[in-house]
Amino acid sequence: MARIRAIDRWLETMRTARGYGGPVVHWWESCFGYTGAMADWRYEGIICGYLNLAKRLDDNQWLSKAERAANDLIRMQLPDGRFDRSSFQRGPIPGGTPHEAAVDVALLELALNLKEARHDSWRMYSEAARRNLEDYHIARLLTPHGFIDQPGTSLVVSNKNATILESLLLAEEVCGSDYGKYVNPAIDAVLRAQSTRPESLGGDRHFGTPPHILATGIYTARSANAIARLYRRQNDERLREYLDLAVSFLRRLVSKRGTMFGFTEKGTRISCPEMIAGSGDVLRTFITYEELTKRSVPERDVLLKSIMDSQKPNGSFPTARGFARLGREVEWDGYDDLRDTLPVAGWIDKVFRALTMLDVSDKGDFDYRESVEDVCHWFGRKCVLSESGGFLKLERRNGTCLYSWRKGEPAPRMNSLSPI
Repeated sequence: MARIRAIDRWLETMRTARGYGGPVVHWWESCFGYTGAMADWRYEGIICGYLNLAKRLDDNQWLSKAERAANDLIRMQLPDGRFDRSSFQRGPIPGGTPHEAAVDVALLELALNLKEARHDSWRMYSEAARRNLEDYHIARLLTPHGFIDQPGTSLVVSNKNATILESLLLAEEVCGSDYGKYVNPAIDAVLRAQSTRPESLGGDRHFGTPPHILATGIYTARSANAIARLYRRQNDERLREYLDLAVSFLRRLVSKRGTMFGFTEKGTRISCPEMIAGSGDVLRTFITYEELTKRSVPERDVLLKSIMDSQKPNGSFPTARGFARLGREVEWDGYDDLRDTLPVAGWIDKVFRALTMLDVSDKGDFDYRESVEDVCHWFGRKCVLSESGGFLKLERRNGTCLYSWRKGEPAPRMNSLSPI
């Protein structure tokens, strides 16, 4: 529990006046210039993690934290049903996918818990999710082939359909609505995207990466978790086969430091980056699969250990290893890039959620320290990334400051980082 409490303490440092903020790094791009609150998938892991703790420990302090986070989202909802600042690595742009659907999952999980406890406030959270689902996802993104990525495109991305699927299933449970005619296209989009190629068999193929279609671990995990939720409702052999293949694919990605990113359509392994905090949803998939099937996944403990071994003294986690050689086949044993070392709320939430699904009793001491320093590189030059005194800073060895963010503020005070 000491380690989980340390994550919670770090998350508290990432709260701004409007919610959880901080810079973002991702495979696609990074967002260093905006550090304010965003209504993206970070809220899914944070709220669901707090709900897990509230149930496991029978302690309402965690439920209160889940409600506080959900109230952030209520304040960020726009009149048209979308959420303000919901695009993660793209920055403070509304209409982010799968991020708004992940927000809906969080709101509906909380609503379900409150409804079961007979708290009338459940209606406020379920109504916010319903508005987003009906006025944005269904009204603007639904096609006969699944939910498109953004209005005006034809791209159907499976992991985004998976998160929408989860939110629709939860909305049916919480609100008593029948969303069957919207659920089915999302299911089909997820199932038909599963790779049948020998090297990437079972992986979730991301069609939004032309000319190289990628089968990636983080998106396979999100799709698998959605199908697992559906499987609890429908004991369908087709769904079980999907889960078996998806977990088999994810098992092959487990590495000494986390999980490899995935495979190209041609079967080339993508070893860089190895995701660390970004492996949180993979760990959650293994835990969920073991609970559903009563079958052991040996790689679960391997992955758990590698993630926990990387935890920093302030409770946070590095995002990955190998961003300096993005997309390379050979594992990277060189220096850490800033994007590796940087702790990101929208990745650490996934580790937090997964850990709260496990035994949360104390297992050994954790030497908590609020201030931490990490040596890393930026464009090949050695730097020091520090979190101390409410600041996150990147400085060169000669003391030149490249980046300085005072936690709680919507933008860095100093930003000399070129976007990558």
